[in-house]
Amino acid sequence: MTLTRWAHGVFKAFDGRISVDLDKPEKSAVTFRVNAASIEAGSSGITGFIKSESMLNVAKYPEISFRSTSVARTGERKVRVS
Repeated sequence: MTLTRWAHGVFKAFDGRISVDLDKPEKSAVTFRVNAASIEAGSSGITGFIKSESMLNVAKYPEISFRSTSVARTGERKVRVS
């Protein structure tokens, strides 16, 4: 199946933490977790396709997560998270 148009959706179940120390950015951290199956994309067909093995494969990968490996100050009140 080829998706030939844009689909907009939202994840309904997620949590995260952002801790930024502008004076010591190396002590800053960002973590984020998403319940992949919580996606809703406006129609059951599109939502089902996004959850399927063709895209997110929520049966095999139920959680999407991010953990920062570095935080660097890039301006007076700005940081770059990677």
